[in-house]
Amino acid sequence: MEIIDKHPDCDNEELAMAIIAGWEKGLRKSDIYQMEVFGDDGPRGYIGMSQAGRCRRQVVLNRRTDFEPSPNTPSQLDTFRVGHLLEADTRACLVRGGVQIVSDQLAVHSFAAGAGEAVHGHIDGLVHWDLFIGTEANGFDGSREVIYSEYPHSWLSTALWEHKKLGDYPWKLCIGKKGFKKDSPMENVVRVEDGGYVLRQGTLQRVQHEYYQQMQCYMMALRDRGVPVTRGIFTGRNPDGKAIAIEVIPFDAPEAEIAMARLGQCVNDYTNGLIPVQDHTPGKDWNCDYCAYRGACDEFGPGDGPIKLELEARE
Repeated sequence: MEIIDKHPDCDNEELAMAIIAGWEKGLRKSDIYQMEVFGDDGPRGYIGMSQAGRCRRQVVLNRRTDFEPSPNTPSQLDTFRVGHLLEADTRACLVRGGVQIVSDQLAVHSFAAGAGEAVHGHIDGLVHWDLFIGTEANGFDGSREVIYSEYPHSWLSTALWEHKKLGDYPWKLCIGKKGFKKDSPMENVVRVEDGGYVLRQGTLQRVQHEYYQQMQCYMMALRDRGVPVTRGIFTGRNPDGKAIAIEVIPFDAPEAEIAMARLGQCVNDYTNGLIPVQDHTPGKDWNCDYCAYRGACDEFGPGDGPIKLELEARE
């Protein structure tokens, strides 16, 4: 099926199928990964939208300059680097397949909840879905329908693109695979193609809520700057990098407002020298096990309210 959207209310599963068709086409064009090596990003002097959904204490401690995070293990560094590589490879593959991805790492910002400084973000890209399905405009030919856009290159046909490299457990959560057998059911998958899977609507919100909130923040910031996106396209690569899972995520204004308000509160806490309470419980929540600020957090304890602690050194 080849689909070009004429209006922004294109069916989400059809859009996902068109993206995965481009992915499969790109895979056939080259058997060699075209990967670009990225260095470490280094510390950022701002609170970012990619931190949406995380523990607020972790976000504030990460923004301050007087707390050192635990060093990344070699395994963690390898995971970060492979994630960068797979994002570049996914982009190259989709583009080879005809998917138009533009605005690589576009910077966006928002003054959330009246915060004193902006909450920043860098989106992986924007997809123009009225551009990536050929040039045929002859309508119905008896076997397929081609809907040709009257507004090529229009913002009305633009979606956010967000890419994640998924570990074994997050991948199984996304596809809803139960058990370890090859023929175990995938409860979150509605379509299976040669190159990957189309996820059931609502999957990301339910099983990877942090990613869902990040995408909502990015879409809100894009809309604030005049790009009227109504949805985002999530692509996740499986652990061995040989398949992708795709879900089209509609813009959820209430969820975006909640996530941005939390980030705005983190900005205000940082500005006022406050350490927020814990959002998770050490020893019970896995988030604490992987937190780079676990040591400092344990010293503060859970807290009944924000803890006043002026910065020892400011940037």
